[in-house]
Amino acid sequence: MRPISDSEARLTCSPLEASKKAQRREERTAELQEAGRPDTPTDLTGDELAVWNATADLLERRGSLTPGDGAALTLYAQATCALRFEKTEMKREGGRVIVVSKLDTHDREIRIHAANPRWRIVRDLEAQVVLLLRELGLTPLRRKLIGKTKGAGSLSLDSLLNFPTRPS
Repeated sequence: MRPISDSEARLTCSPLEASKKAQRREERTAELQEAGRPDTPTDLTGDELAVWNATADLLERRGSLTPGDGAALTLYAQATCALRFEKTEMKREGGRVIVVSKLDTHDREIRIHAANPRWRIVRDLEAQVVLLLRELGLTPLRRKLIGKTKGAGSLSLDSLLNFPTRPS
């Protein structure tokens, strides 16, 4: 599709209509930036809900939580719990490299050292969690870029340092 020229743009939308559209866009953006807690999802497990609540509390105290953060919070909680589970299972199975016993052509047992298939899952989940942390403004670089929402509270350094690493 080719870009439209200025003269074509003037024909498709009057200046009054364009300003109304811009105003509506700004109002929708302002609604998403208003401070507020998103609705708690009902389909999360107990551990996922604990991560969701702890992260939402942190963002709320920091002053950057909005109702539009619900989907990212849900994905973050699910990915974090899945990552914990996969890491635990991988550790239980022997780590990144596992030993597999197979029979050769003469029916003798041989041991093969192979990469644990869970390693790829863990690697992908770690990448997803990092992306979601960035999206929520929970990395050092993004923390500076995220502004406070309208009507938000404040957060002290002590409350940031006391954030639970693992929900109980």
